[in-house]
Amino acid sequence: MPAGRLSLTSTSFTHTTNPYPFLFLFPFNLLFPKFAFTNQIENMYKVYHNTRCKKSCAGLQFLQDKGLEVEIIEYLKNPLSIVELTQLFAKLNPKPSEMIRKQEAIFKSNYKGKTFTEEEWIRIIAENPKLLNRPIVLRGNKAVWGDPVEIIEGVL
Repeated sequence: MPAGRLSLTSTSFTHTTNPYPFLFLFPFNLLFPKFAFTNQIENMYKVYHNTRCKKSCAGLQFLQDKGLEVEIIEYLKNPLSIVELTQLFAKLNPKPSEMIRKQEAIFKSNYKGKTFTEEEWIRIIAENPKLLNRPIVLRGNKAVWGDPVEIIEGVL
């Protein structure tokens, strides 16, 4: 029998070219649990949510009505960092400047009529999370602003 082959009639599981002959007996996810739920995590929906916003609540309800598992991120209670916002906007189609809530008093008093770069808008949103439009629904590498709610279909 050639080296590196296991005979069906052999009584030993020793394999000449495989130093770990037992590996084929165990599921991969038991040997490497860190990677076991990678697919599930990537398929989970994250909703950047404001509990006091009707549109945000409607977006969350839309996902829950479909029976989807949702991670709720209350970004007003736990504001996103500049890095987190940058990563989120990389997956979101509208630019940071297009995601600003222009009806907020803080916008009208401090930012209305002024010009900022997209990076500056991210910093402004990090400092004033109330300015971020919601809900934002994220799944894997794609995010959408769920206004109107039907747009959320884009990440389903």
